[in-house]
Amino acid sequence: MAKSGEKALVVMPPTTGGVQDGRKGIDEIITNSSPMAHIVEMVLRIAPSNLSILITGESGVGKQVVAEAIHTSSGRKGAFVDTHCAAFSPTLLEDELFGHEKGAFTGAITSKKGIFEKANGGTLFLDEIGEIDPTVQVKLLKVLEEKKFTPLGSDKEIKSDFRLVSATNRDLKKEVEEGRFREDLYYRINKMNLDIPPLRERKSDIVALASSFLERYSRENKKNIQGFTEETAKILLTYKWPGNIRELQNVIEASTVLADGSFITKDDLPMYLQHLDVSDNIKTEDIPIIHSDERRETIRKEDQDEPTTIINKGYETQSGRYVSIKLGTLKEMERDLIKATLDFYGGNKTQAAIALGVNRKTLANNS
Repeated sequence: MAKSGEKALVVMPPTTGGVQDGRKGIDEIITNSSPMAHIVEMVLRIAPSNLSILITGESGVGKQVVAEAIHTSSGRKGAFVDTHCAAFSPTLLEDELFGHEKGAFTGAITSKKGIFEKANGGTLFLDEIGEIDPTVQVKLLKVLEEKKFTPLGSDKEIKSDFRLVSATNRDLKKEVEEGRFREDLYYRINKMNLDIPPLRERKSDIVALASSFLERYSRENKKNIQGFTEETAKILLTYKWPGNIRELQNVIEASTVLADGSFITKDDLPMYLQHLDVSDNIKTEDIPIIHSDERRETIRKEDQDEPTTIINKGYETQSGRYVSIKLGTLKEMERDLIKATLDFYGGNKTQAAIALGVNRKTLANNS
């Protein structure tokens, strides 16, 4: 950590805005934690393949963001088509998947394309796949095996080359054991599993995510909120976040609307957070202060006239640690920063590239 009054360059993940053609890319995964850095590395490695991927984790951990990142990194030219399986009854889900011909049933006054057809050449994302009724599971398995299907009310088979990504917050192994989910379907959709850890297990992501949400909602509400007070940051880091990222996002949005100053204070938070007993394990020195004008520069001063704050223009470092580099020419500093970052991540070029916000190829060419 930089000593009082010294300056150090902060290794940070890429900012948000990694959107390509309106789709969320790998840069949308904001993280400073090792578990999520591993997930990002796996996404980059498996995305170009045709493996069926099962994303597991509690509600609100960001499973859809990971699914979209897989699609965007895959090189597939087709669309990312997502369906929330729990939102449909078995009959309606079957229609959603297969589509139908005009007159296939009462009320079918026009033909409708199913998502199997819409996802041709792209990625089909089935969210909460564990909620699918057993009768639909059988039909889904057949389509996955043959990569062709017949719309309701039709006798014509349609081929579809889609890549399947599924997600669930259920323990599908347990569902299989208890007879609620087909074992053959489980192994068909789970050729690779990505398990997203809950937010309470990756605390170093909390301030980074909160800062990203604050920047977004401050802009949307036409406010100039610069960050969080130290007290607020400690509350955010103490709370267990049972609703995970979705709950954090909701809290930051509401707090942004309520705030009338330059920083989110304790009083701007929901009542259940205001009364939270802050953990003694969270020390001031563990909370980096990011200067708003120079996003990669951290400045600490012993004598501060204003309350300690975290500015939303930058993101928290891994466990509050820094990499320091010697002052020199820009080229020399760039070389030293890359070397220090690689050392920090034990030579892992993928994690280092994510932290520096550059392409892995760019990192390899400069290391």
